[in-house]
Amino acid sequence: MVHRPEHAAAALHAALEAGRAVALVSPPAAAGSLGPAWFRELVAAAQTATLSATETADQTSTCEVTAILDCGRAPGYLLAALRAGVKVVIFTGRPALRRKLTELAATRGAVVLPQRLPALDLEGLADPLAACRARFRTELCGDSGGEFGDRLGPGLPAGIGRPKRGKPPE
Repeated sequence: MVHRPEHAAAALHAALEAGRAVALVSPPAAAGSLGPAWFRELVAAAQTATLSATETADQTSTCEVTAILDCGRAPGYLLAALRAGVKVVIFTGRPALRRKLTELAATRGAVVLPQRLPALDLEGLADPLAACRARFRTELCGDSGGEFGDRLGPGLPAGIGRPKRGKPPE
């Protein structure tokens, strides 16, 4: 879970090193407290910073990034997120309302998830990059209980948390 640009950059850097896709998950109900535009810009800034760092190191690597904004139980925040161009949102409101919002989101190429995702919370950690690296190592070794994306069920964009290459990096 990313709270600041440094968290997002650490997660992206570790994902690049591990050759993995990464999901950047917002704090709970962040659509209401921080706003969808802030979250979109946080992700974009982290991607730009990470790309600049890898170009400096003579690498032109990229990784698949999925930004997931938690809208809590508020349909208005979900609608604002869609207007801001967010493609994956979490909505924990009533199931009947979620079904309608899911249909609307699909017309915009977006996905609505019904619950929060398992995510490493980087808030308060002394070294977010080391924590992200350790998380990817654990997942690559099979100690995480399965692939992140496989635990989430249908409706999630393909590739979240799955290896980008055929084998784990050396």
